[in-house]
Amino acid sequence: MRSFLVSTCAQQVHLEALAQTIDFAAWEIIHTENSYKFTRPLISQLATEAGLEVQNFFTDEQAYFADVVLAPQA
Repeated sequence: MRSFLVSTCAQQVHLEALAQTIDFAAWEIIHTENSYKFTRPLISQLATEAGLEVQNFFTDEQAYFADVVLAPQA
């Protein structure tokens, strides 16, 4: 799934932490996120390949979404 925002008017947004101002045109589409589906085994495998391990796995009641806490391998 991909998520977008649309600026309904021309505007400038100042990002103080970056000391940067960004211009958005009216009706400009702003790509904000890509969401992917992974199985628990695949998440564990990818974590291991990255030198991490699963510390905790939080999911909704239907297991449609998950937040995974990773930590460096011991």
